[in-house]
Amino acid sequence: MSRFSAESSASTGISSTASKTAKTTTTSVTISTQHTTISGAASTSTYCVDSANTFCLVALRNSSVTTFTVYSTAAGWCAFGTGTSMTGSTIFVGWKYNGSAVVSQRSSTGHTLPTYENGNFTLVSTPSAVSVPTAASCAFSIAIANTDTTVLSTSTSNFIYGISDTAPTTPSSASSSFTQHSSYGTFSLTVAETATASAATATTSTASSSSSSSSGTASSTYCVDSSNTFCVVATRNTTATTFTVYSTAAGWCAFGTGSSMSGSTMFVGWLYNGAAVVSQRASTGHTTPAYESGVFTAAATPADVAVPASAGCAFTIAVPASAGVVSTTGATSLIYGIGSSAPTTPASAASAFPQHTAYGAFSLDVSQLGATTTGAAGAASAVDLVLLHAALMAVAWGVFPFAAIFVARYCKDALGHWWFVTHKYLFLVGVGGAMVAGLVCVELSLDDGDARFSSSSHAVLGAAIAFALYPAQVALGFVSDRLFRADRAAVPWWDKLHWWMGRVIVIVALAEIQLGFNLYQDERGLSIGVIAGFWTWVCVAILLVFGFFGEYRMGGAVHHVAAKEIGETETLRRLTQIGSVFPSQISPDKNLPVVYV
Repeated sequence: MSRFSAESSASTGISSTASKTAKTTTTSVTISTQHTTISGAASTSTYCVDSANTFCLVALRNSSVTTFTVYSTAAGWCAFGTGTSMTGSTIFVGWKYNGSAVVSQRSSTGHTLPTYENGNFTLVSTPSAVSVPTAASCAFSIAIANTDTTVLSTSTSNFIYGISDTAPTTPSSASSSFTQHSSYGTFSLTVAETATASAATATTSTASSSSSSSSGTASSTYCVDSSNTFCVVATRNTTATTFTVYSTAAGWCAFGTGSSMSGSTMFVGWLYNGAAVVSQRASTGHTTPAYESGVFTAAATPADVAVPASAGCAFTIAVPASAGVVSTTGATSLIYGIGSSAPTTPASAASAFPQHTAYGAFSLDVSQLGATTTGAAGAASAVDLVLLHAALMAVAWGVFPFAAIFVARYCKDALGHWWFVTHKYLFLVGVGGAMVAGLVCVELSLDDGDARFSSSSHAVLGAAIAFALYPAQVALGFVSDRLFRADRAAVPWWDKLHWWMGRVIVIVALAEIQLGFNLYQDERGLSIGVIAGFWTWVCVAILLVFGFFGEYRMGGAVHHVAAKEIGETETLRRLTQIGSVFPSQISPDKNLPVVYV
């Protein structure tokens, strides 16, 4: 039986097929029911999971009724049902209460808690021909009219079974909910009518059985760390895989297929008023996954999975095998994410939820039935491309522009023509090269379908700088160089536009770097010391390098305008200031170079 649960549930195990013997014999019995006594020759067929009586069913059929006696060593409940799966099955569930059997009939539509219904059976005493072992903790006998062909046919009939060591919620009531099975499986019986009983005596039919013993389920567990930051336990059987997810995150927790968000089917859950709220999401990349109709079924936590009390988020779902979520030939690649903030509307499974505070990739292997494995973390990249992108862009716009502007503003006299060469290559090779390398890191870190330049304000502003402002500034610099005249009497407007555009781009780029810090901090966490260190450097560059050295020690800005009659004293003063920083520029014979003011 795939799953019995007090909550919506689904199958959690897969069983290997083993050969069991269902003996068919003929005997004379008296069946005492609550309403009548039925006598006569009966055909008997018996099925046991194993010699330890983990689960056994004995069917006795005569001309009018068939009696089913079920017994098990399970301390909670035991059950059998019609068919080969829970879908469309009529299930009979029983347990002991104060020494008496309590039995109910249930209607199952699939991997959910079977619904209580009025029964077509009669609770009877154990037939004299059946010996229930004293070790059986669960046992009951019911009689069903042979006219009820939904339960037993005149040929081979298929059945499912399930047992649990946990008692029902309200054991005194036949309609009580009950916990998930600890073992289940399928089998078949051949019970001939009385007329053919003698022939059946000589026949031993084989019942193919699927049991949820260790040889019939595959289980794999992965935890990010020993603190249960994120854990998932997967148990696969032939019909479904059950995933139990738990995390210390107070907001939400999730896992998804694949090794990245691109094309991933994700399952996101959170707790609301003590109950799990779970949804299925379709992800196309690093954006909020879209809500979609789910292939999963909510399930109760398996009895063998212990969710720690510290878990702020926990849920269990069962996903049918047909969904193809896990591989049956090898390890399955999966991703996870957790968030410390609650969803916008936690009562709704379709609610929006904030960005993850931690995420990663891992793998689980539930391909081999009977095997229990430990999941593995996804292979870590040798280089953190996002971190490398951040470092490259911080240097591109936090270091090189200051050097290039300093050279252009203060070093024309000191460097002569080389100021322009230095300024040009600091912007082209320094800023441009580091920026291109940073963009390559972004490209390599994205998945197919990811939004490159529209996923955040950081992405939008970065695209504007890289593909509009920076190229325009470089072009304007080359135009200014081409229009330069050594005898010009004033600085032309295009030069001034180049100055101010450069200053504006640097300010915008610094704001862009801070947006990047914010994004990185939200997704991965970032020390405030890193942010403080960067802005400390910016302040030092402006106040110390530009303010003290440039304006005070070097005498301020030098512009490309032909010198007027400023007098030898003023010229020597300026050259002396320059010489204090660049002494090699002052010749011993005081042969003065051309001075720009």
